[in-house]
Amino acid sequence: MNFALYKASLKAHSKGLSLYLSSIIIYMIGLFLVFPSVSKSSGISDLMKSLPPGLMKSLGIEGNMANLNDYLNINFFNSLFLYILMAYCIMTTIKLVTRPLDRTSLVYYLSSPVSKSKVLFTQFMVFFTGLLLISLVTVLSGILGAKLLLGKHTFDVKVFSLINLNIFFIFLLIGAICFFFATVANTESLAMSVSAGVVIGDYAIDITKKLSTELDWLRYVDIFELYQPEKITKGTFPLFSTSLLLLIVSGILCLVSIWIFKNKDLNL
Repeated sequence: MNFALYKASLKAHSKGLSLYLSSIIIYMIGLFLVFPSVSKSSGISDLMKSLPPGLMKSLGIEGNMANLNDYLNINFFNSLFLYILMAYCIMTTIKLVTRPLDRTSLVYYLSSPVSKSKVLFTQFMVFFTGLLLISLVTVLSGILGAKLLLGKHTFDVKVFSLINLNIFFIFLLIGAICFFFATVANTESLAMSVSAGVVIGDYAIDITKKLSTELDWLRYVDIFELYQPEKITKGTFPLFSTSLLLLIVSGILCLVSIWIFKNKDLNL
């Protein structure tokens, strides 16, 4: 890794990263502020009970809205947080890899004394740093928000942190997949189309398969099948082995992407 390039890329990436972080913090504060009224509302509970079980499962509406951890699972981890991370993975990998290649091509890399392999690995580490920072800020925001704004309510910090860890490794793999497409594609628009299509398509598969037991076979092509907040809450999910598997596959994809990019012909 080239540290000079790492610092320069991280600085250029900081504005966009700040937007993701601020969105998460603001949204989480809003959820904490409305939780007391939501937890006491019988109307919301009645509405949830009236929905078909398959629809509730597909939308991630499972649990007790009066429980703070379940409330955050439903309204944060299963909703906006996933969308923010999808956008981060797709947009960041394109900005770090495909955009300079599409706009400056070989000149961008020939003007640098750093090898293409080091450039790409450095850019992946910039992506990794941003994803790690998002996860850490999310955990800290949740812990501080629950303590300062909802001190009287029970909040399981361990479960909250483990669910966030599960999401981190899932999106590390998703980011590695987007990175792979960014190195293979020759244009920014193509990389955007393929990455967005794969990520959003896989999420759509995850929602669809939960609507009926007849669609259970779709779990074999669903990355989000590894996202199991309910099982983590109950302590029945093999989080360590799953995280290790996701880390290994992400590392392999990163190495394959570097090898492809190293041997790729670039045009002036």
